[in-house]
Amino acid sequence: MEYKLLFITVIFAIVYQVLCMHVVARQVLTRSQHSLKTIKTRFGDIYDCIDVYKQPALSHPLLKNHKIQMNPSSVLLESLESSFKTMPSSSNINLAKLEEIGCPEGSVPILRKNKRMPKVEANLWGFESKYQATGYDYAGIIMKPNTGEKITGAKARLELYQPYVEDQQFSASMILLQSGSTDNNASIHVGWMVNKDYFHDTQTRFFSSWSQTNNRKESACYNNDCHVFVQTSYKYSLGAIFTNVSKINETQYVVPMSLVLDTEAKAWWLYIFDTPLGYWPAELLNNLKDGADLAFMGGMVLSNKPYSPPMGSGQDFGNGSFDKTCYMDQVTVEKSGSQFMDPSGLTVEIKNSRCYHAGNNRYFDDKNGYMFAFGGPGGDFAKCAH
Repeated sequence: MEYKLLFITVIFAIVYQVLCMHVVARQVLTRSQHSLKTIKTRFGDIYDCIDVYKQPALSHPLLKNHKIQMNPSSVLLESLESSFKTMPSSSNINLAKLEEIGCPEGSVPILRKNKRMPKVEANLWGFESKYQATGYDYAGIIMKPNTGEKITGAKARLELYQPYVEDQQFSASMILLQSGSTDNNASIHVGWMVNKDYFHDTQTRFFSSWSQTNNRKESACYNNDCHVFVQTSYKYSLGAIFTNVSKINETQYVVPMSLVLDTEAKAWWLYIFDTPLGYWPAELLNNLKDGADLAFMGGMVLSNKPYSPPMGSGQDFGNGSFDKTCYMDQVTVEKSGSQFMDPSGLTVEIKNSRCYHAGNNRYFDDKNGYMFAFGGPGGDFAKCAH
């Protein structure tokens, strides 16, 4: 049942986006009116530096009386400080560089969208094999706590690649958290993605997404699109480009990402490196307020063509060699009432589909911690099915 929910969370996203098409131009105009500065990067992206107290999220009907939480609570900060101290050293790791926007303090950078409304894929984050006919596939690990427990945080270092995608395809690596029933559920996601339909290029970009179902009525979107993510950092932006990526048998780059529940405010914070970028407020989280029922880490792809794109490095999984296959390491999970730890104490399940595999998951050493590999070259659906 819980796997089915991961499809339901985005099934009606297309309907949502179509209904929103007529307001896109108005949203761009409103943002420019509140912009303290406009920045065009060397990649051609345009960012509006919006007054943090006038950002789009605060126009959401459920957030009209919301008071911005500029930093996580002291309880969460203490918990994170303790977990960061116990994490393996990153001193000999090549950390990826995320494009820094350079907005002034007191503002937040928001990527200006093309007036053409981007396509949002149905069945975006699901796991049931009956949906594979849509061209949706995945490979990674699912982690579930014991009965009566909730997941209140998930962290990992995601290795970065730039898989080749065509129109009507995407390839992503992510951390996903979800909770709830079929009729009422919520999920949040963070990672990197190559998506021509959405970003209009083939760069590896930082992304998040959110979905919620209330009495079978679905809302879902990427990044800042439907005004559900409250941004607090002026340094980085959702949609920004990673300026270096891994290449097989060459330099490998990783980026630490985290989703952590502030149990006092009931808000989920998104961390990139050691920076809190912002949060999803409790008003928009429903069943995630007290924690998640499951966490997924790994790769996901979608193709509306008869063949699928590469996932991760695009190499055959083989034995999961970490110098050739995309991986996540330093995987840690926090359960309610405990500290971050590797997932050995949770129920961990490998999830594969059609053209892609995951595996080689275990605690390795003090440098990499718990890690696993995933990916595959994609290809003709009929030929690579397993």
